[in-house]
Formats: sequence, structure tokens, C-alpha cells
Amino acid sequence: MPTPSPAVVVIGLDGGDPHLVRRFIEEGHLPHLASLVERGSLETLLSTPNAMSPAAWSSFVTGLNPGNHGVFYFLDRIPGTYETRYVNSQSRSGTPIWSALSAEGRRVCSLFVPLTYPAVEVNGVLASGWLAPSIDDPRYAHPPDLAQRIRAVAPDFRLHTGMTEFIRRGRYQEALDRKVRSLEAKAKVAADLLASERWDLFTVVFDETDPIQHYFWHFLDSAHPEYTLEGSRAFGDAILRIYQAADEAIGKLLALIDDSTSIFVISDHGYGPNQRAQLYLRGLLRARGLEVPARRSLSSRAARSAYEALSRTLPSGLKHRLAARFRGAHQRMEALSFAGDIDWPRTRAYTFWSSGCSEPWINVRGRDPQGIVEPGPEYEAAVDEVRDLLVGSVEAQTGRPLARRVVRKEEVYTGPHLDRAPDLLVEWTPDLVVRCARTEDAIPVYEPIAEDLRTGNHRREGLLIAVPVTHHPSPITCRSIADLAPTIYALLGVPPPHPLDGRPWTDLFGDAMTVLEPTHPSIEEAQGLTEADAAILEQRLSDLGYL
Repeated sequence: MPTPSPAVVVIGLDGGDPHLVRRFIEEGHLPHLASLVERGSLETLLSTPNAMSPAAWSSFVTGLNPGNHGVFYFLDRIPGTYETRYVNSQSRSGTPIWSALSAEGRRVCSLFVPLTYPAVEVNGVLASGWLAPSIDDPRYAHPPDLAQRIRAVAPDFRLHTGMTEFIRRGRYQEALDRKVRSLEAKAKVAADLLASERWDLFTVVFDETDPIQHYFWHFLDSAHPEYTLEGSRAFGDAILRIYQAADEAIGKLLALIDDSTSIFVISDHGYGPNQRAQLYLRGLLRARGLEVPARRSLSSRAARSAYEALSRTLPSGLKHRLAARFRGAHQRMEALSFAGDIDWPRTRAYTFWSSGCSEPWINVRGRDPQGIVEPGPEYEAAVDEVRDLLVGSVEAQTGRPLARRVVRKEEVYTGPHLDRAPDLLVEWTPDLVVRCARTEDAIPVYEPIAEDLRTGNHRREGLLIAVPVTHHPSPITCRSIADLAPTIYALLGVPPPHPLDGRPWTDLFGDAMTVLEPTHPSIEEAQGLTEADAAILEQRLSDLGYL
């Protein structure tokens, strides 16, 4: 007797781009996704304002905007310091959807969703995503013996396959093959668990689509400055190949699902060329005298050189083992390498290179340890000066503006965790690849803040395929990734655990939904991250080029 079909299935493609999916479907390359679009709708799903994976997946999980769940980047500011710490599932406020459903007696399966380590107990199963230290970690999965089942079903399963170590050496084929094999192994695990019982919510995320687009974009995009005919002939189909692997995985899951199941294929953000403008933010701030560099000591310069050399040359597995074994030395080298590079008593605005992203902060008295900008009119003037600087700066060769928009954090985020967000959020010009920046008064900035091998990068416009739908709304309908959780609660007839920022898609599902009031008036607060977890997480991010 076949297992009854699940009620709701969510399939995540990390970085899945709606424009590429539509193009590949039209070209006949993605038959299983095409079949879903024929039965439902293909739309744009807006990511969080910063289009960063930890923020976006956390909004999917909780139904909250980052100001309420508290996760903005892979790194979080430590209050009262200029230091940062890495985030994980315990850094996030709000109740995950699988925890809320479990409390209502519903059966849930969550596989490989980013930022789900350490795993929480659920009424079902949960396997952490790629930021977990290891599949052998006792907190990797719930129940803990799920790891044994994963290995039995997919002996070639690897939680982390590396990336930059191969790209830096020109071993693109190996990097691509590893990601395809990784996705295929996850598909085996997902199909095995999907068929094992009837789930109220079944969720799986394939993250392999993201790094392939990060590093292979210039082979596909003929407008990219690094595009060549030779490269296109060799790897112009690499991004298509990873999408096809994802499509085949989806086909295996669809074979186990009947027409009564609500299906969502989503992404945390979309894709485009890596603008690289953020690499020059520090230089722009320094050119205007807003961030003042400190005179670096010999030990600081040596530490930075050693840190960067080790990051470039050591294999990912060895870096993980060394970081875990020599945690104290690792953290001291990191602090000596990247801290102490700013003359804080003379700095009014500054930036971090945080998980492949750079945003402006104001050095505020009372919030920052050596803040010099007084809250109030002085703060407002500093914000305006930074915004004017970025809006007026251009790419040196083309003269095109670097930024499309610069907004205050209060304009895009709400909630008690605004202090964790940069003071300003920059929307860089999306189709511009910057090689040299220039301020409005013609000061050139050549030196990037960090090495960045990625040729593709995130866009806010992500992917949504919804099946089945009772209505077909106007294409201009704007949907947010924070809407997924309230929509699922309403489809299952379960009250959300607390007030949500997202809204259920009643226009898509109509009478199939039952929208209920929250069971609690407040949001559960976050707990934090251990030093051991932080050291290993840093290596995960470094291997993928985010650091």
C-alpha cells in the first residue's frame, strides 16, 4: 500500500534565479519544473533587503523580517564591541515552523536547510544544512541516528565538498562534479525519507546551485568582463548542469507526491554578476576621511599575511581540523589580522568585510566602544554624508553610479534587533562590475578590501513556484520569503506560534486556507553560539569564498 502523500512540500534551491529557471524551461532543459509551472505559477519571491542567505532562510523558517529574528549576515556584532561572532540556529529569535507544527502534533521532515545547526527536537526528523561542523556531530540531526540512515541510503553523502580551493587552482571541473554528486546524494536521502511515511510538512534544500553560480557566472554571461569564448565552450553549461541535477532530484520527489499536495519551489535570493562595488566601500570611506586607518604594527601585518596565505593554500578539510584543534591561536590570529586596522577615535564611519558583504556603520558614541558621533543631529549628518558619498561615487572607467539606492536600516527593517543591522543598506547597481571606484570629487580607489573570486552574486529577486493554485494573480504581485511560514500555517489550519511579519497568500489558495490568530503574543528570543561552533563555521564560509 503506498504511503499517503504529504500535505505541504517545500523544495529550496539556494540562489535559484527566476530568470534562469524561466529561460531553461523555455529551452526544454527542466521538464519537472516545467510540469510544476504548468500546474501552478512561477513568480518572483523577494528575499530579505540584504539578499543574504542566513537572513533569508531565517525569514522562511520564522515568518519574520531580520529586525525581528535577529539574523542579518553570517557574522553578528557582539554588543558593545567592534568584534563579530558567527551565527547559527541558536542565534535566531522566533519559533521555527517545524517546532511550531511539532507542538501541534504534526509530523515534519526538514532536510539540509541552512542555519538549522544545532538541530532541534521535532516531531519527525531534521538534518542540518551545510553550516554544521560534521554529519558525525551529535547535534547534526534529530534523532541523532538519522546520520546513520543518511549514510546507508547515500554512502557518498558529503556535508561539505569545498569550492574555493578548486577554483583558485583552476580545477573548475572537479568543483562542478563534486557539487553535482552532492546534490544527487541529497536527492537520494530526500526521496527515501519522503516515501517513508506521511508528512504534514516536508522540506528539503539543495544548496549546490548557489556556489556554482558564484564561481561559474562569467562562463554563462557574455556581458561579464571575464567572459571568453574559450571559457564558455568549456563551462558555459555548468550552471545549466546544476539546475538540471536539481530538476532531476525534483522529479524523483514528484514521483512520490500526489496532486493533493501543496508544493512550493523557492529560493532565498536570485543571481546576477558580482558587482564587486562593495569591495571598494572601505576605500571610499577612507578617501573621504570618514574611516581613518591605523598605523599597523609589524606583527599585525605579518599576521594578516599569514592568515591570508593559509586560507588560500590549505585544503578545506585540514583548515577545519586545525581551526577546531587550535581554537585559541586561530582566534588570536584572526583578531590580530583584521582588528586594529582602524583609528577609532578619529573614525566617524566604518565597514566590515562580513560574509562576502560590506555595509556602512556609523561610529556612534554610546553604542560603539570608541564612538565619536553623537546621537541626534551629528548622527544624522554622518548618515547623510555617507549616503551622499556612495550615491555620488562612480565606476572609474565607465562613469556609471556605483549605487542604485542607499537607505537607512529603519526604512527596510523593523523589530527589536535593529542594533544588529548596519546603519545603512546599499543597493549596488546590479549590472555593473567594478574594477576601480572614484568619488564624486575624482578621488580614485583601487585597492579592494578583500580577495573575492566570485563572478556571480546575489540578487533580491528569488524564485517561487506554487502548486496547485486556485487563482492566478497579476504578475506585479509582490511576495516575500517571510510569507512562506504564514501560508503553510494557513494551509495546514494551524495557528502561528507568535505574530508574524509575513502574510498568507490567500490570493493564491483562497478557500483552501484557514488563517488563525497566533497562540502567543511575543517572539521567542535567541540563545547564542559556542566558540567551537564558531571556529568551524568560519572555515565553512571561507571555503565557499564568503570570507
